[in-house]
Amino acid sequence: MVVLPLCTFANVRWYSWLFHAGKVTIDIGEHYQKQTWRNRFDIAGPNGSFACTLTVRGQKGVKTPMHAIETIDDGWRQTLTRTLATCYSPAPFFEHYWPQLEQLLMADTTNLSEFNKSTLEWALEALDIAPNIVFSTEYVEPDAMTLDLRDAFKPSKTHIKTPTYQQVFSDRCGYIDNLSIIDLIMNLGPEAYLYLRAYRPDDE
Repeated sequence: MVVLPLCTFANVRWYSWLFHAGKVTIDIGEHYQKQTWRNRFDIAGPNGSFACTLTVRGQKGVKTPMHAIETIDDGWRQTLTRTLATCYSPAPFFEHYWPQLEQLLMADTTNLSEFNKSTLEWALEALDIAPNIVFSTEYVEPDAMTLDLRDAFKPSKTHIKTPTYQQVFSDRCGYIDNLSIIDLIMNLGPEAYLYLRAYRPDDE
């Protein structure tokens, strides 16, 4: 069994694990970790990779389970919607996937886990995959049969190389590794499924 954190528009490597793992437990009972992919994701812009962040309510040193984290309405939805539309409108499959994505972004969900689940549902539909996923609201204690990847998805982790594909700003910035699944879907469309099928992540 593979245990993954619930990330916002998770990156290509996260989805590769999901694609190939067989059975995945997504832990929303773990304590929320700051400065991780749980409330941010990287996309490609005209000047290279940059992070999009969802503003969450401060915990003031209190350890809070992921499923209890709330977002703050400080305009991040509008900012994120404008940013994604600007960066990906030139992408080959933008017009096909954007209407549903825009609707998701502007939904009034304030719970971070619920929002992240909606990003997962959007991506799974776009990728046309139905992995075996279990959500746990209790912390998952790892054992000898568990591949625990909850600490593997942090911006501070060693840079991950992923197979290349054509990106919107490749002519300016070159290929940027391991971006959000949004980038893969907007650029490859239905072929994103074939990309993930061919890309098998190494053990962490």
